[in-house]
Parts: sequence; C-alpha cells; structure tokens
Amino acid sequence: MTDAEQKIKVWWIDDDHANVKGRREAERDALESQTNQALNLVPIHPADFGEYLLGLSKESRPDLLLIDFRLHHYPHQDPEKKTPFFARDGVTLRGTTLGDRILKDVPAYLVSRVTREAQIGSSDEYFDWVLSHDQLIDDDGGMLLLADAADYRELRERDIAASRSNDPDEIQQVLVDAICEILRVPKTSLGSVQSLVSQKIQTLLRSELNLDSDEIRLAPSRPRAIARWVRTALQRLSGPLIDNLRAATMFGTTVDYFRTQIEPKLDLVAVKYSGIFCATARMTFWRLALMQSLLRQAETIEFSSPASLARTAAEHFKVPEKDRSICRVCRKPWPEAIAFDEDDPRVEAPVHWRCSKEATEIDSVIGFDIPRSFGE
Repeated sequence: MTDAEQKIKVWWIDDDHANVKGRREAERDALESQTNQALNLVPIHPADFGEYLLGLSKESRPDLLLIDFRLHHYPHQDPEKKTPFFARDGVTLRGTTLGDRILKDVPAYLVSRVTREAQIGSSDEYFDWVLSHDQLIDDDGGMLLLADAADYRELRERDIAASRSNDPDEIQQVLVDAICEILRVPKTSLGSVQSLVSQKIQTLLRSELNLDSDEIRLAPSRPRAIARWVRTALQRLSGPLIDNLRAATMFGTTVDYFRTQIEPKLDLVAVKYSGIFCATARMTFWRLALMQSLLRQAETIEFSSPASLARTAAEHFKVPEKDRSICRVCRKPWPEAIAFDEDDPRVEAPVHWRCSKEATEIDSVIGFDIPRSFGE
C-alpha cells in the first residue's frame, strides 16, 4: 500500500473552494499540519462534485465527507466551463451522495458557521455528525477529523473481515468481538457491553434480511449504523458509560468542581472512555470502573440510594456549598436524576425524582441517567 493510500482522505465540499488558492487554503494546510500530513484534505467545489464521482471506485473513495451547510447558488467561476445547476445547501447535496453507490456508505459531517451549541454533535438520517466551523478550524480540528475518519475506516475493515463468512452466527460473533475490542472495554464492563453489542448486531443482521432492494439502498451501511449506535445509545443514554454531568451529579457536585477537584483526587484517567469516536464524544467514564475507584477511596459512602450517595460523597470530599449539585426545578441540593428540558430536549440538567415530570410515588432508585423531563 502506498503512502497516499494509507493517508486518511477527507473531501471538504464547500463553495469557498472555488479557487484552490483561495482563503480556505490556510485552513486546509493548518488542519493537515496538525496531523503531520496523515490527513489528506481534498477541497471540492459543489459544481465540480459530479466530476469527482465519475469513475470513482471503492478503493479511491474518501473516508469522510465534510459538507458545508450554506452553498451559494451560482455557476462555477470558470466562464469557459459549462457547469450544471448545483444544490444551494449541504442537505440537498448530501442526498446526492446517499444516492451514489460508492459514497452512500461514506459518513458525512455537516459544517456550518451558524450552528448553535446545542446542535453540535447531533446527527440525523442524512448526516452522521454536526460540526461548527469554529470547532473544525480549532487547534485540534485536524486531529479530530483524523481520529474520527480513522475510526470509521476501522469499523469498515472489521465489517469486511466479518462478512467473509457465510454463517450469520459467525459474522455476529466476529463483529461483537471486534467492536468490543475497538471500544477498549475494560474487564469490569466486558460482559454487559458484549451483551449490548450482540443485541445491536443481531438486530442489524435481522433487519438486513427483511429490507427490500430500495430500502437497502437508502439504509445506512452496517458500519455507519454501528457508529451511530456507539455515538448515541452507548455514549449518551443509560448503560455502561456515564458522562461528566451524570458523574458529577452522582458525586453531589457541579461539573466544574468534579472535573477540577474530584477527577484528580480519584485519578480517573484509567477509567475514561478511550474507544472509537472518543475524539468527538462527550467526556465519559466506564461506570463500574468509576464506582470501583470511588469505593477504593471511601468505603463509608452510602450507596443505598442515589440521594444518599450524592450527599455522603459530597461530604466525604468536603464539597463547598456553592459547588454542590442543585436541582434545576426546586433549587435544593442532592438531585438524583438527570432530566431533559421539556421545551428543548437537548438541554439536560440535574433534578430530583419528585421534581421531574414523570415522578411517581413508587419510583426507581437507580437515578443519575434515567431519562426524565422537567419544566419550570
């Protein structure tokens, strides 16, 4: 394999790339330099996109697509070139790529200067991730692209290896083992994660058998579907991972206090999630490993209920009153759940069970990451 083939290739589709020596050149050079040229960032003007598809093979396709949200509606700047009409927004252009046999399996990130903070990191049926332009051209934007694109390539290669078998059971087992490996699951969580991954793979394999040809053509490829599951269900919902907000609430503190005071005291580097897509994921920890770290620190902390754990953990670490976790609704300490804002589900905050919209007289005591909702 040549050096060019080993490089991670990313197509950046943006109408500001009309001139390769234009104002985007410095941004592209900076992103590639961050990765010691391991990233090959290819600028593409939307009007030229069709030409890039001509003769495109699976071997020469990119690892990742970056598509700008706002694409102006005008012809190519070269007056000698008859250019067809092209989409005026990235969503429509993404639809074109999904209809292409080669590119439909390539993940795509939407890039926008008007992206709000709450939208960053979201995904939908078209795009696998959303980046703000500022996040992209940040000091570590190149490394972010390199890491995520390499993770997608790894997933694709593992899927190809598993698919060499004609036995569905063998395909499932090979994929489960491979995904747990690249998730870097610690031994304490391996059993539960294997079960979750196995269920997901089994569902994917079963759905592939039931899809007709048009549905298969439009559906995300297996690697992209697995990636979406990792980045949403596994990393964001209740399960073997727990993010900073949930961990801080569990310890009875604010996120800032947890990160600056509790993390160093417990030396949590070893229990942080470092598997695929950790570059753009929320900061998360393996739940059981985190609990073991807490138990080693203080055996006197009560685990009988989430509220008791939050209170006694905060007392053990001598958390100042101003740095304690506070319920978003009643403004009192020791909330034992994380809830979504009823008006904006992308906003999360600590609340008491009794203050959440779904509270009942007999409620679960698991807490901290069970989806709730709140309104004020």
